[in-house]
Amino acid sequence: MQSGAFMSVLFQAPGFIADYITVDLMHTGDLGIVAYLLGNVLWELFVFVGGTATYLDSALSTLLIMIRTSSKHLGLERSPIGYITLGMIKAEGKAPKFKANAGECRKMLQVVQFMLANLFPRETAHEQLRFNCLNSLHLVYLELEAWGPASADRASKLGRQHVILYAELGRSCLDAEETSARGWIAWRIYPKHHLCLHCIEEQLALAGNPRDCWTHGDERSIARAVGLAEASNPKSLHRNIIARARLLS
Repeated sequence: MQSGAFMSVLFQAPGFIADYITVDLMHTGDLGIVAYLLGNVLWELFVFVGGTATYLDSALSTLLIMIRTSSKHLGLERSPIGYITLGMIKAEGKAPKFKANAGECRKMLQVVQFMLANLFPRETAHEQLRFNCLNSLHLVYLELEAWGPASADRASKLGRQHVILYAELGRSCLDAEETSARGWIAWRIYPKHHLCLHCIEEQLALAGNPRDCWTHGDERSIARAVGLAEASNPKSLHRNIIARARLLS
């Protein structure tokens, strides 16, 4: 382009039109709004159980025990995560965002929903709002797992409800003096909230369950190729990856 911006070669493919581009739920959901939500919730739970920047080991151990206990009650084969650090919840000087892969984030959403429902109080308006916010997104993912004729409409309404409640939590925590003191914004809204709404409200009605076309399969194939590459001789790297991938497929 004349402006110097990058233009994908896909746009030069015969017959390709912009309408073919869709929002991927794995990147906007699992690695996007789910990660932001979990980061904020786990940070508040970390503080609730006594965690501070200088007193964190005991609080993190408490959270990990709760995560493992909740996973067991839910019948999961294993806990979504084997350990937890403060950096996994919030990087220093930045707003909270849970650091994990897509599958771990999605399973953690289920686990943290159980924790809020059974292990933590909902006595204040904020605690109830927080639970409702997380529960609405949890119910969206349940609809995707048990897709039916009315799922698109239900998931659309629940997805919009989640974003509205998340924004309300952000407004309730946006105290200028407190935000300035800590140096980051709690319950911060991101562009992926907007993108996810497009996915949930528009694409579900047109294309159906986003689980049928999200990029989890592609990401797994890439990870497998990386593993094969690391075990291959650089001189025959491409041939070995193709040959071994065909044997494993």
